[in-house]
Amino acid sequence: MLKWLTTVTGQTSGLVVLRGTDVLYLDIRDGQEALRFYVEPGARAPAYGTASGKVMLAWHPERVPQVVKAGLRRLTPTTIVGAADLRRELREIRRAGVAINRGERQPDLAAVAAPLFDAHGECVAAVGIAGSRTRFTDDLEEFKRHVRKASDEISAKLGHRA
Repeated sequence: MLKWLTTVTGQTSGLVVLRGTDVLYLDIRDGQEALRFYVEPGARAPAYGTASGKVMLAWHPERVPQVVKAGLRRLTPTTIVGAADLRRELREIRRAGVAINRGERQPDLAAVAAPLFDAHGECVAAVGIAGSRTRFTDDLEEFKRHVRKASDEISAKLGHRA
């Protein structure tokens, strides 16, 4: 599904899990755009600064105090650094079903992610795409639709019944 997601969007796609207060990148498919996001499988990043991390935190609110306690360090001018702001963003993500990152971890990087659910309805991971912020304006709705489709199909393979 990651290969399909990269093919239809041109962006780097990834499968990510939550580990402590970080996200852990499990699988990555490099995008085809000239400017693209690069990360190695096994790399970590602060969950609050990534679309994938925020989408998983939205379905695991019990983990938010741990993230806040670890510190919401400003990574870029647009990083969420207030606990109330983070909680508000997570409520909106849960309502929308997807998370968007607009330069919160790296200034020129944008991303869209959606949760992956297992047979018990538990959010166990996230799938998303990332690339140059310039591509995530006009194409944003299309990107969200493709990420949701990937999320639905992977979740179904994990036994989730919507």
